[in-house]
Amino acid sequence: MALTEKKMFDHKGGFELDDLRGEKLHMVCLKGAELHGVDARDTSLEHVNFVHSKWNHIYFSNVHVNEVQMGGTLFENIRRPDAEVSRFEEEAGTDGWINVEPVRFLTSDLSKAVFESCNLKGVELIDCQVEGMRINGIPVEELLRSYSEKQKYPHVIEQADTETAGQDLPTVVKIPPISIVGVTYDANLTEIEQQQLGAAALEKVRAYKERIPTRLSDDVHLIQVYPMKPNFNPHVDVFTQIIGYLVPEATTPPEELVLRSFPEREYVKATHKGLESELGRTYDLLYGQWMQDNGRQPAGYDFEVWGERYKPDQQDNEIDVHVALAP
Repeated sequence: MALTEKKMFDHKGGFELDDLRGEKLHMVCLKGAELHGVDARDTSLEHVNFVHSKWNHIYFSNVHVNEVQMGGTLFENIRRPDAEVSRFEEEAGTDGWINVEPVRFLTSDLSKAVFESCNLKGVELIDCQVEGMRINGIPVEELLRSYSEKQKYPHVIEQADTETAGQDLPTVVKIPPISIVGVTYDANLTEIEQQQLGAAALEKVRAYKERIPTRLSDDVHLIQVYPMKPNFNPHVDVFTQIIGYLVPEATTPPEELVLRSFPEREYVKATHKGLESELGRTYDLLYGQWMQDNGRQPAGYDFEVWGERYKPDQQDNEIDVHVALAP
């Protein structure tokens, strides 16, 4: 069926076409029609109903699609073909079914859309709502949150091929009043290491274990109390360490041991994973970057829990670190 007596010749395909260039079609019903070999370059379509229509081998180059409802639409095999015949040499961006770079979606509602077995390499989402969006079942919000935490604490997340993660991300916990019975001494970190003060105190505490029947658990606790002074340096300045067991507040300590109590308080907690010799990284994180990011101040003491996971010289060692927070 000829739509017009005017004709033109398609030099690319070698076909004679009805020439509707520059014509205007208004109030036309094409229901059930088949359009084949149509050159629609520079065409304007407005208020067109494409329900149940099928498009196959369509060239979109520098096309602007606006105010489109696409409920139930299936996009399949959207790609760049290999055949040289598919290209218009005189038109930029026609070396594929879609414009070369980039295809852009602006202020579009793609909620509940499904992209399956698609090549999305290099895709960029900017200022988009991603609530409920998933990639291979993983919520994108969780991925973004993990990325944000990694940017804040780059030394927390180790390389994927390591067995441990350095330490868990810090969390704030509220702990009721605690009391500890144990061995105490005053020194700096250098003296503690050189004189093996911690090792000697741990050995003594474990020897007294059965003489502390009211202990709340068999986990050993290390509590460190610092002088509230400017530019405090634990490697040089003296502070107090107490190694012992948590007990009820009214406990009477055995001779040669001390009782020390601390009030209910908020703590920032992180689990150090790895050698005890690398524990300084966790303390640097909690006292440094975390305090700065969260606008908090330390209260002058912290404590570690040495439980069944405490294996100081092994890679699978885990130590729960709690830093007391000022109100």
